[in-house]
Amino acid sequence: MTLLLAVPGSSPTGPVPAAPPPQALYTHDPRDIGDLADPARMAGCLELVGATGATVLDGRRIDQGGVQLVLPGDVPGRYRIVVVTEDCGPGTGRLLSDRDR
Repeated sequence: MTLLLAVPGSSPTGPVPAAPPPQALYTHDPRDIGDLADPARMAGCLELVGATGATVLDGRRIDQGGVQLVLPGDVPGRYRIVVVTEDCGPGTGRLLSDRDR
């Protein structure tokens, strides 16, 4: 999409790329998180890592065979980044890494 901008009394200088809509910045293909795209499975996984009911801000599979999830941190502006096994869900899976950033 291209947006032309003009200031009154001036001529347009050329096309300016339009910013994507805000929702496009936060969406991703649910296949990036494998089976965790299933809400029940994600809820069980979040319980496993001690983040019951947390909002998942982002997630994706990683080369090491796990799924990285970005969760809100305890302090505004901070994030909790966890890596879980791909089989994470109700009663199964393991926490591989847990970091605050």
